Formats: sequence, structure tokens, C-alpha cells
Amino acid sequence: MLTFLFYLFIVLCILLILPGIRNTARIFEFPFFMGVTFLGFMGPHVYAIVQRNYPMPEDIALRGMAMTCLCVAMAWLGYHMKPSKVLLDKLKCPTSDQRLFHVGALYALIATYFFVMVRMHPGATGSQWSGSVLRYLFFTGLSAPALAICTVYVLRKQTPWTILFFGLALLAPLYSVYVGRRGLTFMFLVTIGFSLFYVRGFKLPRWALACALIVGTVHMLNIAEYRTLRTSGKLDLTQLLDMNIERNLNRAIGKTKRAISETAYGFYIMDSVTRRGSYEFGSAFWNMLIVFYVPGQIVGYDLKKNLQINIGAGDFTDLNERLRVDLNTGTTLTGIYSAYKQFWYLGSLLFFFYGVAYRHLYALVMDRRNTILMALYPAMVIYGMYIITHHVAYATTQFVFYASFCLVGYVYARKAGGESAAARRRRAAKHHEISVAERRAQRVLLSGNNRIPARD
Repeated sequence: MLTFLFYLFIVLCILLILPGIRNTARIFEFPFFMGVTFLGFMGPHVYAIVQRNYPMPEDIALRGMAMTCLCVAMAWLGYHMKPSKVLLDKLKCPTSDQRLFHVGALYALIATYFFVMVRMHPGATGSQWSGSVLRYLFFTGLSAPALAICTVYVLRKQTPWTILFFGLALLAPLYSVYVGRRGLTFMFLVTIGFSLFYVRGFKLPRWALACALIVGTVHMLNIAEYRTLRTSGKLDLTQLLDMNIERNLNRAIGKTKRAISETAYGFYIMDSVTRRGSYEFGSAFWNMLIVFYVPGQIVGYDLKKNLQINIGAGDFTDLNERLRVDLNTGTTLTGIYSAYKQFWYLGSLLFFFYGVAYRHLYALVMDRRNTILMALYPAMVIYGMYIITHHVAYATTQFVFYASFCLVGYVYARKAGGESAAARRRRAAKHHEISVAERRAQRVLLSGNNRIPARD
């Protein structure tokens, strides 16, 4: 049965990826990047479990694989639900091109300023940051919508101003590429690629897509070794070329001795949650919002802790000792575990709702040409991957951040009236009204026939 579930997982992932391979214009859609993440991140882990490279009781492995297959299937099904035309019409947001560029330029300036402040801060060392550096880092996140907006405008028209602010918006993302931040590196690449597709209709050839997937796989396997070399000061071209891809692959699939994988450990905790009945019933979404957006230094850490909903919290010290697990800082237990911890197997429906939401978001950006939402789409592609690799609530939490700043930008950049001239004419005809400007337009149009309406 375990082998059957593994092959079912592979088939479902291929079902997600196949449309993007057939038509590379679809590589930015929810099914493709979810399928790539499921296969690339969880594939080696579940292969190691099926091959017994990680000793695991069969009932625990079956539960984890069943939940994984359900989540993949729900992601596919949710995206293929037909979007609501009424909702798309209500969320259409016409904007002034000039004002929207002002928004992108302002966000680029803010992100660059706080990025410099972070790099100059004495607390920005190591892996655990605290204090004011976290506040600076919060606003550095504006580099994502800034880069998207500035890239769109530099592709439309190359002027000194568009080039300048495009360069400013590049600073923080390029530094993330250098230090080996996987998520932010992919966000940078997706932003450039999606902007080219949005403005110019550029699509990757299939051979280029194949090369990109291979390079991305190699990058994922070697990123830990790259970070070690960079922090030790030994990074040079020779060291980069000497990275052992085969050794890193064997580590990923459990053929060499290493700590238990995040996926395998998540499966064990799913078993512990089942036996204890310690489900969270969606409270993780609220708690993560509190953790991200309530500043403990200002409101007090006791109040911040009291705002969180303490449902289903469990101590897994005994499990860690039994498995001899030493969790490093930054270890993630995958979105499969976190979805199961919310609502048992019904937690897979969270992937269904994500699929529906991303289908509407993509339709607003591409079908309705909503540029302000295009500014947050590349970031949401990456945080859509994080619901697999990190936590099922991650995309929702990050959407609040990016949507808030996009809403602020829209309030400034929206077109007056929010409706087209044709819509205004239809409304005026319905109510037997006509504006002063349109009366003057009629006067100009009819002046050749001496049929000028009465003056206002």
C-alpha cells in the first residue's frame, strides 16, 4: 500500500506540472509551482520513507502518505474550479500609470533605505535577530512589490527614472541571491520572468524550462553547503566547482547517515497528534498573524502571548528523545503536518481553498490586467510554495502584508471614478443625466451640423 501511495503521489505531481510543460505560459500558475515544490522538496523525503532509508512504522508512513496525496489532489481540484465573474468584476482596480509608478518608486526607496539600515545594524549577525533590526527587516519586504512595479515600467519605457528605481529595487533581491536565500532567490527570478510575460508576453522555450528545473534542483541540493562555505569565508570558484552533487543527493534521499528529514519527523508528529487529539482547529492562522504583526517590544510580550489561542499545543520532547532528533533553528515540518494538525485529514481542504484563491488572483492579474495585484503575485507564488515547505498558514500571513501595502498604493493610484467612459455614458443614459464634460464633448462632435446643445 505504501508503494501504491508513493506512485499515486508521483502521478498527481505530474498532473500538476504537465500543463506548464505543454504550454510554458502556465509555469506561473498555482498548479505548476505547487507540483514542482511537492516533487522537488517532498519527493526525495517520501522516497526515503518508502525505501525504508528512514526506519518508520508502517501505520505512521501510511497516514503521512495518505495526507500528502490528499493535499496534492485538493490543490489540483481547487485551482480547476471556475472563478466567480461577479467577484472578478468587483475587484477590478483601474489605476493611473503615472501614479502607480510613483508607488513603485516610493516602495523602492523605503525598501532600499531599510535594507541599508539592516546591513549596518550590529544585531544583524547570526541566524537569530531581535530588536530594531526586525522592524527594519519588516519594511525591507517592500522590495518585492517595488521590484514588480518598477520592472513592469522599465519594460514599457526605458527612461532615466524607470531605470534608476529599477536599479534601487534590485539591491535587496540581489543580496538575497548572494547569501543563498532560496525563497528570495526564486522570488527575484519569478518577478523578472512574470514581468516579462505580463508586459511582453515572453514565454520560456521548453529547453530553457528544462535547464531551469535542473539548475533549480542542483541549487536546492547544494544550498546548505554553499551557505557553509560563504559564512566560513572559503567561498571561491574552486570550492563552488568542487561541490559534490551526488553526496548531497544521497543525503536528501537518506542513503547516507544524517538527521531525520523534516517530512519524516512531521509524519511522526502527525501520529502523536492523532493519539493525543491535540488538533488546533485553525488557530494557527490567527497565532501566526499575532507573531508576525504584533510588536512585542511595544505592546509587551505577555500581552502578545495572551492574544494567541492556545489550542492543541503539545510538548514533543519525549518524541525528540526517542528519535534522537536535534532540531536546528529554522527547521520546518512541512505544510502537510500543519494542515493535518489543524483539522485531521480535512486539513487537506485548506489546499483546495488556496487553489480557488490563486485561481481568482491569477485571473485578476492576467485576464483583467490588474497591475496593482500583479505587484504582489510573484511574492505570493513563492509563499504558495512555503505552504508546502514551511507551514500551511504562511501564504495567508504574507498576503496580509503585501495586500495591505498594495491597497495603500491603490488608494493613491486609482483612476478617478473607477469606471470607464462607456460605463459613465450608460449610467447617465439610465438616469437621464449627462456631465458637463460630456456635454462639451457633444458640442464639439455636433458643431459641424450646427446641432450644438444649449450651453450649460
